Amino acid sequence: MGASRCLRWGCDGFAPLSFGRVVVALSSHEIMKSTTLNLSISLRILLCAVTLHALTLAGFALPQYVEVGTLPVPTADQRVEVFDDQTQVLYSIPTYANGYQHAVYYCRPGTNNVFTWTQTTPNPDQLDFGRASSSGTHLYFNGTYISGSAFAPINGDGSIRAWQETTPFPISTFPGWSLHQEFVFNGKFYLLGGWHGGGLYAYAYYATIQGNGSLGAFVQTTSLPRAMAGHSAAVSSDGKLYVGYGTNLYFAQIAADGTIGPFTAQPAVSGMNHNIGTGNNGMALLGNLLVIVDGTTTFVCRLNASGQVDSLTTSITNSRDFGARYVYANNGNIYVTSTATGKV
Repeated sequence: MGASRCLRWGCDGFAPLSFGRVVVALSSHEIMKSTTLNLSISLRILLCAVTLHALTLAGFALPQYVEVGTLPVPTADQRVEVFDDQTQVLYSIPTYANGYQHAVYYCRPGTNNVFTWTQTTPNPDQLDFGRASSSGTHLYFNGTYISGSAFAPINGDGSIRAWQETTPFPISTFPGWSLHQEFVFNGKFYLLGGWHGGGLYAYAYYATIQGNGSLGAFVQTTSLPRAMAGHSAAVSSDGKLYVGYGTNLYFAQIAADGTIGPFTAQPAVSGMNHNIGTGNNGMALLGNLLVIVDGTTTFVCRLNASGQVDSLTTSITNSRDFGARYVYANNGNIYVTSTATGKV
């Protein structure tokens, strides 16, 4: 079970929209129905027409999800996807389908959304409840039910070489530390929150990525504002970090030394109730927008100059319940891989 769906930004019947502004197309026939109208009346009609169209567009004219392909092994009950921005490779890793799975697939969708999958080196670990991330040179899969922590070098064609075990998470439990959030930023691997046999974690750690791709020792940094699991995280190129969980959204800045600054609660997003279960990550950054994908609703938040949430731009009803999911941005679009369908 799984699919990738693409959120396209634009306006049917009008000029395309660019982020941060609304482009409206008006007919001169609608505005100038009579040549006897004086300039003042014409300007008033023009202003009214622009206002009505702007209200109708509601900021972005409510973009729609369209099907663009399929994911491998669509019957998987649990799966993880990760998109590597540097190599433009999408990895798909089913973790459970009537038994534990180990296969790893990859594809390069490119600009034409061609999701042609190739199987690569399998991961021998038990993978359920784990999360994945990538650095441009290495693919990571960590924090499984049995506390697995491994990495694999990425080849030039997107395939991966043999998996190698690396530094385990800082606290060893059974069931293992899992359902966390992880990402790679500025040469460091970050671990945020998660679940273990006795409850949830609020801890945050980072580890420096070594020359061979392995993880160094974990260093504790600013904890999350609350314990959480099944949450999402997105980080900008300059270290602005966003974390979403339940009805809460938080912001923090990553410093040059790798530490995470204090978390600041962001304005409430009406209707948001965020949890991605056994997916991988449910939100992504696209320009000055933070896109948060819940199971049935997608929320688009505008960010201000300091990177904090300025406003909720729009809410979009998803074409179906996406269930556990992974969200990434590419080619100016938002993509969602979902356990609810095997189509793209």
